[in-house]
Amino acid sequence: MVRDTLSTITTLDAFLKELLGIWAEVNFEPEITSKDHFLDQQLWHNSLIKIANKTVVFLKNWFTKGKTRVKHLLGPDNNFLSLNDFRCKYEIDPRPLSFYVLILAVKSLRTDSNFQDLQNTEHKYEPLTTRILQVKKATTLIYKKLISNKNLTPDVKPKEVARGLWTTNK
Repeated sequence: MVRDTLSTITTLDAFLKELLGIWAEVNFEPEITSKDHFLDQQLWHNSLIKIANKTVVFLKNWFTKGKTRVKHLLGPDNNFLSLNDFRCKYEIDPRPLSFYVLILAVKSLRTDSNFQDLQNTEHKYEPLTTRILQVKKATTLIYKKLISNKNLTPDVKPKEVARGLWTTNK
């Protein structure tokens, strides 16, 4: 997920802007930890996938066909699809330069991360959204995630955070 979502999505609605910022902060994970995590990475608005030091923003025709994740760029053998294979499989006709540059950016993410072997299945990735559905109190989970992202020690309880009191020790 993108940490800097607000720089890539513009809206005049202050509530939506704040909501997107919090969602991006809660969902941001700075490194890839497993095969599942790598394959589940969003292609769009993902600050881990960069082209010319900029976050890949959005390709509408890919999105409308449901091609939004790294796994959609791979074939059954876990190798990246060729341009022709991608066109045939998804009936999308991307510009060759855009396609190959995106492939290079995703390959770079795999190379730059601690996780590189697509055959390695030792660590199972579980998205935050899945964990939220499994816990009794989602606010506690989200609070802990926000605090861990900021490397702060909390001096308030999750109930106080839920009421909007966001004070922490520094």
